Amino acid sequence: GIADQTSILLVMAVGMTFVILLGGIDLSTEGVMATSSMVVVLLAANDRNANDFGFLAVLAGVGVGALFGLVNGVLHTRLKIPSFMVTLGVGAIGTGIATVLFAGRAPRLLDEGVRGWGLGQWLGVSRLVFIALLVVLIGYAIQRFTRAGRYAYVIGGDEAIARLSGISIPKYKTLAFVISGSTAGLGGAM
Repeated sequence: GIADQTSILLVMAVGMTFVILLGGIDLSTEGVMATSSMVVVLLAANDRNANDFGFLAVLAGVGVGALFGLVNGVLHTRLKIPSFMVTLGVGAIGTGIATVLFAGRAPRLLDEGVRGWGLGQWLGVSRLVFIALLVVLIGYAIQRFTRAGRYAYVIGGDEAIARLSGISIPKYKTLAFVISGSTAGLGGAM
């Protein structure tokens, strides 16, 4: 039961780790999750419209999260707005978009495949737990074995030294926000 309840939080925490390593913060996850979850429900079979994209709806939800992360990263790195302010504003925008998509009546998810993905079990444990563990392993692999993961530690340690070392700081900061947004989108889909 505890693993089921914490699986979504674990997925979001993996994404936020990348931003926190850089010395930033991502407060937009609530709005990103709200918008992503509404996108998933409205693109899968539901009682509000005739859409029936199946698991492509889940990918669209993750894509929406990645788009929000890209907006966060670009506003933070290009306009030099502190991540606290950018992500707080983008989170509010996400909540507003979800409220508009909600339109006063909650849509019901009718797609049994997507419902089974979120509510089904493997080996007596929720599928969401296995998804969360997979995300943790992927996040660990990215941080440990890729350039982006190693640079996150360097940039977070001392941005001036990272800049002198020739690291493209805006590129890797934006990538970290995209990863965080993607995991928030996946959390919304979950």
